[in-house]
Amino acid sequence: RIIAAFGTGAGAAIEAGPDRLVGGTDITAEQAAAVCDAWQAGLAMARLVRLVEGAGWPMDAVRSAHARFGADVVEVARDDPYLLLLAERVRFAHADRLAEQLGVPRDDARRLVAGAVAAVRAARRQDGHQHLPRREAVAAATTLLGVDVMLAADGLARAVDRGRLVGELLADEDIVALPGAHADELALASGVQ
Repeated sequence: RIIAAFGTGAGAAIEAGPDRLVGGTDITAEQAAAVCDAWQAGLAMARLVRLVEGAGWPMDAVRSAHARFGADVVEVARDDPYLLLLAERVRFAHADRLAEQLGVPRDDARRLVAGAVAAVRAARRQDGHQHLPRREAVAAATTLLGVDVMLAADGLARAVDRGRLVGELLADEDIVALPGAHADELALASGVQ
């Protein structure tokens, strides 16, 4: 109905908003709003695909980032590509390649924090660790980030300060964990007690 009413100007009519569609067709306000939302989502997806194309992202990561951030995904990616790690299928390597493409320096604090969190998450996913000794987490972050130990340690400390990781002294060992894993361990210990 929109195409019949507006022809080749349908895209411009949709971008003008729901009121333009309701006024020019016999669709309801709810239908017009749904069409406008879908149009914006489609545009955001297309813009995201163009943005990450050079970084070699797989489509499941693109869809996951789009599902998590919606129409704002490109603005989020340009502002801080490491925030895209909040999407389920986006991995550190994806965000890191995009950040490099966008000119984010290798020693940027956002990268160091994201790398520290990714290193701890990888140890949990690969080896089942709920927490890591801080020294092992720094070593893993050093390898993942390709930076020196001082920068990796700084990123890990910032991750703890920002609440992205939890630091704790456990049996005389300084450990770090993801907040959810730490909460799970506390709940398990409480249950055992």
